[in-house]
Amino acid sequence: MVNPAWCFLGAAGILAGALASLSHGAAADSQTVVAGGLEVTALRDASGTTAASLLIGATAEELEKYAPGGSVPSHINAFVVKMPGRNVLFDAGLGSERGGAAVAALEAAGV
Repeated sequence: MVNPAWCFLGAAGILAGALASLSHGAAADSQTVVAGGLEVTALRDASGTTAASLLIGATAEELEKYAPGGSVPSHINAFVVKMPGRNVLFDAGLGSERGGAAVAALEAAGV
């Protein structure tokens, strides 16, 4: 039997990979990573920009290099972890009333 605690610990490690792939320009609305009996799907909910002034601790040089227009790309993602006997949704996103697409991405991903 699979211990759910180990499933969540493993999911935490592979969530980063799914998020990095989705947030760095992947064209799809979702990205799935499979590891250790877990299937983690990152679902794009919304994309836009965020004011660079919110980047606490960034130096003027870093802001000039990475946010020359005063803003940085920003992504809101939800995650579904499929494991034996259950699916777990981490963060439901903005909601369609506020422009989020997580529900549509869930449907497109077959969840």
